[in-house]
Amino acid sequence: MPHRVLSPCGTCLHLNLNIKPFTWMDFLKVAAECAALHSQEVRRSLPPGYVESAEISEGMRGTFAELMTVFQEMTSFDEVLAAVKRNRIKGYGFPADGHFAQLTELDELTVDSQVERRDVLCHVDEIFDINQSPRSVLFFGNEQVAGPRPLRRAMEFIRDHRRFYVSELPGLDGPSQVVLVRRLIREGLLRRIEAATVNQPPPGPP
Repeated sequence: MPHRVLSPCGTCLHLNLNIKPFTWMDFLKVAAECAALHSQEVRRSLPPGYVESAEISEGMRGTFAELMTVFQEMTSFDEVLAAVKRNRIKGYGFPADGHFAQLTELDELTVDSQVERRDVLCHVDEIFDINQSPRSVLFFGNEQVAGPRPLRRAMEFIRDHRRFYVSELPGLDGPSQVVLVRRLIREGLLRRIEAATVNQPPPGPP
């Protein structure tokens, strides 16, 4: 947004806040990157000499039409949306809230402990490993925790609940609940709530 700032009395302090929205143009750029993952044709370089030669440039017209068809066939809204969410989560990072102190208390965690999600965005998705087996993945910050497909219920519960007891995680027995929560505390998504603050409401939005 073009603007001009003038000071009527000499030196001044100018604070400019800029909020950049994520546009459909940005969304389509990610879609093109997704298409390139699936199609070698999309990754192919342009023919040499297209700047000087009108004949070569004209020959590119048919290739462009073919690539647009490939683009539509190779991309899906769900795949692109998942990629956009993962990129957004990576850019958000972790808050400076003294989380390292939690790492020294991991052995004190039990199924009766109450934990909360830190002020960190997270997203649950499904990917396929090198053997083409489906894996449930919880993305947060620049980290991710993957597990077998049945683990998705617990991951989605964590995504949808800001504060909960370890024993509330669905689809897992007690030892597995503790193992998962300890892993997520260690990786930075969760933190254990001190007994004195258990009955206080969680900070921020749910």
